[in-house]
Amino acid sequence: MQRHKEKSAVVIPVLLRPCDNTHADFMKLQGLPKDFKPVTTWLNQDEAFTDIARGIRAVAEEIRNPK
Repeated sequence: MQRHKEKSAVVIPVLLRPCDNTHADFMKLQGLPKDFKPVTTWLNQDEAFTDIARGIRAVAEEIRNPK
């Protein structure tokens, strides 16, 4: 999280299972998958993983080609 604050790294939280994360520092960040809904709660987990891959790709492209 320190490196994220310093902009020397990008932290992308990925929620795989439901957990008590309400007080975690990373909850201030944009997490994946969509709506930060845990992967195991999706009816189609492949869709959740696809959403995660798209989100990570978008961040990587933004790093590679900043606006």
